Amino acid sequence: GYPDNSTENSRNPAIQLLINNDRFLLKVRYSADAINTRANSTEKYWDLGPVDKNKWIDWVFHIKFSYGSDGVLEVWKNKQKVVNYFGPNCYNDRVFPALKIGVYKWDWETAEGRAASLVDRRVLYYDALRIGNRDASFEEVSPR
Repeated sequence: GYPDNSTENSRNPAIQLLINNDRFLLKVRYSADAINTRANSTEKYWDLGPVDKNKWIDWVFHIKFSYGSDGVLEVWKNKQKVVNYFGPNCYNDRVFPALKIGVYKWDWETAEGRAASLVDRRVLYYDALRIGNRDASFEEVSPR
């Protein structure tokens, strides 16, 4: 989420695909409030199953960003639909979320009240990224 002004905190991404304890988790955060913080945001989680290490995993996301009831979030893992959610899925910001791909790990080092991570290296591979518009079909963006 991009803060709209200096009174608004920066926030974690509205939609995140995470790995925690060797399981894929999908997290969605949203708020209809014009000024939103962690205190007035709502979070939803989906457990998408165990991580299959050393294998390619194909993901397809269909997203219509909205902080209202008309939002859409559909997710396929290896051509199987694992999320079918209709409702709010972003913050009420002037700028909608932007795509970022990479390792987002905030506790590499010791932080306030937190011990340093035992993991000092992460590797992520991705390829065949396809982005469609509102008219794109599943077949057009799905890995072949």
